[in-house]
Amino acid sequence: MSYPEDALVAGETLVLHQRPHWKMLLRPVLFFLLILIATGFLATVIADQSWAGTGWLVLTGVSALAALIFTGVPVIRWWTTHFVLTNKRVITRKGLIARDGLDIPVNRINSVRFRHSITDRIFGTGTLVIESASDEPLEFDNIRRVEHVHTLFYNQVSGSGVGDSTGVEAAAQPTNPWAPAQPTAGQPNPWASAQPTATPAQPTATPNNNPWTTAHAEPAPNNPWR
Repeated sequence: MSYPEDALVAGETLVLHQRPHWKMLLRPVLFFLLILIATGFLATVIADQSWAGTGWLVLTGVSALAALIFTGVPVIRWWTTHFVLTNKRVITRKGLIARDGLDIPVNRINSVRFRHSITDRIFGTGTLVIESASDEPLEFDNIRRVEHVHTLFYNQVSGSGVGDSTGVEAAAQPTNPWAPAQPTAGQPNPWASAQPTATPAQPTATPNNNPWTTAHAEPAPNNPWR
C-alpha cells in the first residue's frame, strides 16, 4: 500500500491527494538547460588546450554538481511533497531523508480561503490559506485547481462533505429521548390508545318520571250557579 493510504487511521477516508503544481519545476528545468549550454560552451573553449582532458573532467564534475543542486534537489523536493485531505484531517509531508510533516484536524479549521495571480490562473494553480482554531494562518503554495480544492475543504468543514472519490460519513440524526419506543414485531404497543368497540345500543322504553311535565287537563264540571 502506497502513501497516503498507509497513513490513514481506522474510519478515515481519502478525499484529495496531490503534489504541488508542475509550475514549481519550471525554474529547475531552466537552470538545467543553462548548465548544459554553459558546459557545452566551455568544453569547446578548452578543447584546444593542452590540459583539455583534465579540464573536461573538472568541467563535468562542476556541471554535475550544479545540476544536482539547482535541478535534482528541487525535483526531489517536488516529488516528495504531498498535500492530503481526508474526512478527518489535513496532512502535509515534505522531504526524502529529513522529513517534515503537519496534521490539522478538520474540526479545528475555522476558515479556508484562496488567492491566485494572473500567472496562477493561466497555469491553473494558486495559494490555499487555512486558518485553524489556535494557530496562525497556514499558506500552501502551488495547489492545483485551487478553487476546486477550496470547495472540497468547505464541504468537509461544513459537514456536507462529498469528496472526489469517497464521501464523508453522514452525521447521525439526533434522537428524541421523550419519544415512545417503537414496539417490535409481535409485541403490543403500550402507548397506543385503546380502540373502542362499536356495540349497537338497544332502545329501551323509559317511563316518563318528569314531575314537571304538564298533565292532560280533564273537562271541568258544569257550574250550577252560572
